[in-house]
Amino acid sequence: MQQKTFGELLKDSWELYTTQFKYILLLVVFFYFPFQLITTFTLPEETLIPTSFEAFIAPPPDTPDTIWTLVGNISWVVGSVFTIIISISIILIVAKTLRKEQFLFSNLVKEAFQYFIPALLTTILLSLWLVLLFFLLIIPGIIFLVYWAFVMPTIVMGGKKYIKALQYSKSLVKGRWWQVCGRYIGLGLILGSILITIGLTTSPVMVAIPWLQAVLYAIFEIIAAFAGVFTALYFLDLQRTAPRPL
Repeated sequence: MQQKTFGELLKDSWELYTTQFKYILLLVVFFYFPFQLITTFTLPEETLIPTSFEAFIAPPPDTPDTIWTLVGNISWVVGSVFTIIISISIILIVAKTLRKEQFLFSNLVKEAFQYFIPALLTTILLSLWLVLLFFLLIIPGIIFLVYWAFVMPTIVMGGKKYIKALQYSKSLVKGRWWQVCGRYIGLGLILGSILITIGLTTSPVMVAIPWLQAVLYAIFEIIAAFAGVFTALYFLDLQRTAPRPL
């Protein structure tokens, strides 16, 4: 079977993203924005809760020990963990949309929480391995970062978790590593240019009105969600065109 081109995947991702945008917006409003707003007021300037497609296993910045710092750190940790719920929910949105299944936002989130523990533990496992690989040599870290790009869809749509999820993602990418790497570089350039443009044009306002930083970061998360849609559709395409049964 022939794989979809990068352009076709972008087109399909955009159509699904725009069709189900209201759910993505609700996810960010409920599971990202409140915690980023608290973090903005209680932690140092430019402290950003990682988006749902960044590694989050890292401590918040060192700050003076005050009650508000404690509140900010708790908010940072909870908000970072909840980005996993956003990632899972986006994959579920893709799966349900392709199956032409009707769903409510409340049911979507409820189902996402069923995958939360396996997704959290697998993400921690993946992060620890990547830290070790990057610590030893940068090249192996980059190689396995690409191999494990589809771990989250594997958990949600592939029914695998922990080590098996890492192995399955690698098996999908094996023999197509350069293609996957190239497509994610292309996606990163597209999304990165959008984020940088928004950041540069809004920075004067952010300085004048600090709480608007939380709004800006929420917009970043909404844009980053497109990568989640792309990854889920790419995962299904790799499954469909796998050179051997997986």
